[in-house]
Amino acid sequence: MSIIAQQSGNIQYAGVHAQLITDVGILTNRPDLTAEIGLAVRKATIKAHQADFWLGDLQVVPQYALPAPTVDTAQITSRYTINLVDSVNFPRLRKVAYIRPYVAPNGTVAAASGWETLVANYGVPNGARNYSEKSAALIMDSYGVESTNYWYQAGMQVLLRINAPIAYVVIGYYNTPDVTEVNYNSWIAAQFPHLIVEEAASQVFRMIGKLDESAAYGKAWGENLHQLMMSQINSGV
Repeated sequence: MSIIAQQSGNIQYAGVHAQLITDVGILTNRPDLTAEIGLAVRKATIKAHQADFWLGDLQVVPQYALPAPTVDTAQITSRYTINLVDSVNFPRLRKVAYIRPYVAPNGTVAAASGWETLVANYGVPNGARNYSEKSAALIMDSYGVESTNYWYQAGMQVLLRINAPIAYVVIGYYNTPDVTEVNYNSWIAAQFPHLIVEEAASQVFRMIGKLDESAAYGKAWGENLHQLMMSQINSGV
């Protein structure tokens, strides 16, 4: 199943990683520390992306084929276990953001195989259009009745309970960018390189025992991150 980015643009990542390496080498005056600088850039990039749930990190699987459901015909509810250890559909997954039914271009929602009659008779209730994320500890109400049309993530699995046994859903999730030299693709590094460069410089200084210099550059993290957060607000993210 193809994966599409929630946010698109004309960001060109070619050369971004090389420029980061160069700039960190200049700031630290130690361009010879290629291994240390490369490691620091990777760590700083991951730190930046994990500082929040950024819209730029949101990916979408537009038509995810659900596994066979366990159906309770008395309550007309279906349970699914979605395996997130799936590098094809969920590369570098960090957290699931939302799940909703896949609606075909003709406006229909396909039933799971073998349950077409049930769906035809009962339909897909309107409530099933919005699946709520819940804490595993809060799926029961005060009367001991389990919620429906909800999901929760438990480690690298999602447990989904919905009204109808359907075949496909749309899954949005946050991922971590590829930070390898060859496939580096951080939009934060492309738009806010100083955030990555100064944090990486701080880490390199710490590696070589220059703690004062490390602390000085480390202080820039909060201000740089604030600029990133404000840019997301100002752009309507």
